[in-house]
Amino acid sequence: MSRPEKFRYRKEKKISIQFGEEKQDFLLIALSARQTEQAMNEAQECFQKQTKNLTQASEAISDLYLLQERAMLEELFLIGEMDALRAKAEKTLVQDGEDYEERLQKKIGKLKEQRKEELVETSTEELVTVITQREINSQREQLWYYNTLVASLSQALHDEEGKSVFLSMEELKEELAPEQIDQLLEIWLEFLNTRGNAQVFPEPCTFKG
Repeated sequence: MSRPEKFRYRKEKKISIQFGEEKQDFLLIALSARQTEQAMNEAQECFQKQTKNLTQASEAISDLYLLQERAMLEELFLIGEMDALRAKAEKTLVQDGEDYEERLQKKIGKLKEQRKEELVETSTEELVTVITQREINSQREQLWYYNTLVASLSQALHDEEGKSVFLSMEELKEELAPEQIDQLLEIWLEFLNTRGNAQVFPEPCTFKG
């Protein structure tokens, strides 16, 4: 699921969703500042509950990694280092010529091998600690992103008369199947990217388009 890259203010959009054999029409209305704040508060509350469980699961995740081969752990560790290695490589190369990307990849490969040699001094337990924390952080980020999207969607979704369909994100998740939520989220993301979020207004902008 791609993230909204930028926002342009506006508005509302009619959408039709196929739920099995039934087709249902909705209206998406960009959130006001007040609605945005309400959605973020609800997302935060849900996020805190979920991350508490995630933290408790970190020990089990760590134990699973400790059962893996050392070579696999090193590869997982290096995968997590790739962004940093690429940034380091880019600083040492002049970005010109058609062979730039090829030279960049070679440089990244050399830096990766150097980093791999340095791992000899790192214990398996230390590797597992880093890998586990990275996974926990990644899952936390994904949970927060998903919760904010669902919470804002629950505020934005209206019937054809402009009446809110759901009172909260929890109600939305209780009423809709996961695949239905995913379908709506894709449309909501497209709406955010192309229509924007009227966060500067005390009430949703009613201009249609």
